[in-house]
Amino acid sequence: MKNLSIGLVAALSLISVAGCKKKGGAAGEAMAKMEEFSKAMCDCKDKACADKVNADMSKWGTEMAKSAGAKSDDKPDPEMAKKSADVMTKYTECMTKMMMAGAGTGVDMGAKAGDMAKAGDDMAKAGSDMAKAGGDMAKAGGDAMPEDVTPNAVTIEFTGKYKAGDAPGDEWPVMKVTNNSKRKLFFLKSVHYFYDKDGKQLGRTFAEMTMGAIEPGKSEEKAFGESKAKQPKGTEKIQVVFVGGNFFDKIEWKGDEKALAPDTRAMK
Repeated sequence: MKNLSIGLVAALSLISVAGCKKKGGAAGEAMAKMEEFSKAMCDCKDKACADKVNADMSKWGTEMAKSAGAKSDDKPDPEMAKKSADVMTKYTECMTKMMMAGAGTGVDMGAKAGDMAKAGDDMAKAGSDMAKAGGDMAKAGGDAMPEDVTPNAVTIEFTGKYKAGDAPGDEWPVMKVTNNSKRKLFFLKSVHYFYDKDGKQLGRTFAEMTMGAIEPGKSEEKAFGESKAKQPKGTEKIQVVFVGGNFFDKIEWKGDEKALAPDTRAMK
């Protein structure tokens, strides 16, 4: 019974290993191995066979968990997480049937009832943990930002030009906004830095702007930020840092403004 529980613990660790990696490569090999163990367990005709399969999987699982530990920051793959959970659920079902078959009858059944009850509790808890692990990773995978939505998804450059505003005397800096992502850009948040001719920082301000819909890989000129009249005296250059935005398919990226755009910043 103890070996069976050990195997389940190893299986749980493998869900994290396979679920947190991209499909293919080492993750694909791990999944194939898990399916192999599941099939072997379901093909067993006696407890001796089940014990051997479980011991082999436990040994392999322990080694896999060790090698995967250093890469635990990989983004979860919800599809792999669900498949891992399904494979191990099947493994557990077949293992349970073999335990029941190997328990015997009459006096033998009574003698092993306590062990079976404990092992059953262990498997129930393990099954619950596997379901939770799969669900958590699926949620994490669903909430994770697409690879193309990063601090570099949008670049904003001051063109040196100004555009007249609606009010008399208003002039707004014209920015070249480039969408480097693979999806339409609708809205952005940014931090603007003002420098004199020698590169000394004179000020900093936050600005946001509706973009309409800038296509992936395209650039458009947009007039926004601090009006010329309100910019720090002596402003010659403006540099802008992208700190947040809304993209197609309800993707909202919120950057760490303090890290990306600190109060003081040397001109690049």
